[in-house]
Amino acid sequence: MRYALPSCPVAYFWHATKSLFRKPDSQLVRFNNSNFKILPSDQQIEEEVHDNTTKGRYYPVQIGDVINEKYQVLGKLGYSLGSTVWLANELSMQGPNGEHHCLVYEPMLESVRELLYRNPSGRFTEDLLRVFLQILLFALDYLHTDAHLIHTGKLWPFAFNILLGIGDKSIIQKFVEAEQRNPSPRKDIWDLSQGKHLFYGRDPKEEKYMTRAHLADMIALMGPPPPELLKVGKRTAESFDKDGGWIAEIPVPARTSLEESEENLEGSNKEAFLKFMRKMVQWRPVH
Repeated sequence: MRYALPSCPVAYFWHATKSLFRKPDSQLVRFNNSNFKILPSDQQIEEEVHDNTTKGRYYPVQIGDVINEKYQVLGKLGYSLGSTVWLANELSMQGPNGEHHCLVYEPMLESVRELLYRNPSGRFTEDLLRVFLQILLFALDYLHTDAHLIHTGKLWPFAFNILLGIGDKSIIQKFVEAEQRNPSPRKDIWDLSQGKHLFYGRDPKEEKYMTRAHLADMIALMGPPPPELLKVGKRTAESFDKDGGWIAEIPVPARTSLEESEENLEGSNKEAFLKFMRKMVQWRPVH
């Protein structure tokens, strides 16, 4: 049985089946953490357009995270003003800005508002509207009569918080598989810390981003890629000769280092951050 787990303020998670509880590492879903698109740190997306993001309102979830040694985050489903929605495998999480409490829900599909927008007429039929109103009134009656709660938010026509049930549960597995094949875009740790890119990839001849310029930037920082890596590259011949020499039509920039590029930290904090970054910023990252 699957569930959704929202934090408060509402960060939603969806459980995987009970068979996923306390899975050993060998049974965790494996995600490709080297094939996702990196977004600029100053590009606001989804919930980041709300001021609450910078105030620590949202728990910083990462796809693939295992929470409390029990629940694995499988993918992001959506967001709203006070929530982010995630698919995941009693939960209270300690985030960098305090505790986030979570509730358990059955997994749901799109909102009533999204369904309305998909209707070419921009409205519901009389029969469909009647069913929605009946279900809505039943839910409100339960809140008032049994739970002794009063819903103070807007329900209609701003029905983004009224969700539809999932008829075919197989779509959840298809969602997870799609995330494994095509990872969601993410923001780079370096960008978030420094407010700038580590590699810009701006081609000096074309005056725009190009793969060869990005590769040249990487060589300036990390040195030439190892021969065994070049041998398996599908586009190696575009930039390297058979001996691993650089043959692209632009020069490799002057040699640089992480120490020279890092500008915001000092002392032991800078040393620890650079040590962490060095494990990742190399041709064969350290696991």
